[in-house]
Amino acid sequence: MHLIVDSGSTKTIWCLVDKDQLIQEITTTGMNPYISSGEMIQAIVELEVVSQLMHVPEAIFFYGAGCSTIEHQSLITHSLRRINNVAHIEVHHDLLAVARALCQHQNGIAVILGTGSNSCLYDGKDIIKNTPSLGYILGDEGSGSFIGKTFLADLFYNNVPAEIKSAFKENYTYDLNYYLNKIYKEPNANAFLASFCTWLSNHREHEYVHQLLINSFSLFIDKHIAPYGKELSNTICSNGSIAFFFMNEWKEVILQKGYNVGNMEQNPISGLIKYHHHG
Repeated sequence: MHLIVDSGSTKTIWCLVDKDQLIQEITTTGMNPYISSGEMIQAIVELEVVSQLMHVPEAIFFYGAGCSTIEHQSLITHSLRRINNVAHIEVHHDLLAVARALCQHQNGIAVILGTGSNSCLYDGKDIIKNTPSLGYILGDEGSGSFIGKTFLADLFYNNVPAEIKSAFKENYTYDLNYYLNKIYKEPNANAFLASFCTWLSNHREHEYVHQLLINSFSLFIDKHIAPYGKELSNTICSNGSIAFFFMNEWKEVILQKGYNVGNMEQNPISGLIKYHHHG
C-alpha cells in the first residue's frame, strides 16, 4: 500500500492506494517549503493527515512544489516521518510528477502551465534537462501570472482595444494605484496576476486576447522548450490550469512550432498512481 502525494502551494492531495486502487483521498493545505515553515508542514502532517489516514502505507512518494533542493526534500522527509512505521519515503519536485504522470515510461517533454510555468526533458524515468524556472518577476513565460502581467501592462499603457477596456471596467476597478499596491506590497502577487486569466477566458474569441495567448505560449516554447532540441522527443505533454483551460490556443502554438501534442491533464495524480503501479 502506497501513499502518493501531489503538493502545491495552495493545496496537497494525498492518495492512499493499494496497487492501482484508490482507497482514500485526503486534501490538505499546501506544503511548499519556500512558503511554509518546517513547523507548519509538520503540523499539517500531524493534524490533517495522520489523524485521518485509514491505513499506514508501506511507502510514501511525495511530489511537491519547491522540492527541487536537497534541503527542502529533507525538510519534507522529516515531516513525513510523523507518519509512523513507513518503510520507504521519496520526495521529488512536482515537475517530475508531471513527467511521470503524463509520459509514464516513455521519452517526452513535460510542461507545467499554471500560475507559474516550468518544463523538462524526460527519459522515461528521470529529468535529464530542465530550463530554469525564474519565477513571475524574471520569467514564467506562458503562465497565468505572465499572461495577467502582460494584460495589465497593456491595459495601463493603453494598448488594449476600447471594447476590452470597457468590458474590464465593468468587472474591475481601474485604479492604477490599487494594482501597484496589490502587486508590490501584498503577498501572493503571482496568484493575483494569474486571477485575471479567468476573465480573459470569457473574452478569448476577441483577437486581442487570442493573440495575447498565442504570443505568451510562443515565448514559452522559444525560451523553455526549444533549447531541448527534438532528438530525444518532440512530443509535449502538459499539465496545469492554463494549459487545460486554454487548451485550444496551447495546442495551436505547439503545432505551429513543429511539435506533437501529447497527454494533457489538469491534475497528475491519476497518472502517478498508474506510474507507480507499473513501476
